[in-house]
Amino acid sequence: MRRLGKMLPIHMQLKNRHEDPLMLINDAATYINHLTATVVSRVQKGSLPREVLERILPQVLSPSSENISPDSTQKVSRKRLRRRV
Repeated sequence: MRRLGKMLPIHMQLKNRHEDPLMLINDAATYINHLTATVVSRVQKGSLPREVLERILPQVLSPSSENISPDSTQKVSRKRLRRRV
């Protein structure tokens, strides 16, 4: 879990959420979703080749999908999970 926490951007690390594994996983998933949406956006704008998506979103490159949308990326629920005590 410490290694995962160190991979997050500094502003996420400074929240001291690494003590709660659920919040750490949620932060990591949110960060991955943000990175994925950024790549999709850059492909749409033409600053990255479409083939870049092949590694991160193979389902987007299926023959039936002509239009790439950031909505096709996985959304992370921002609900706060309660810990059972």
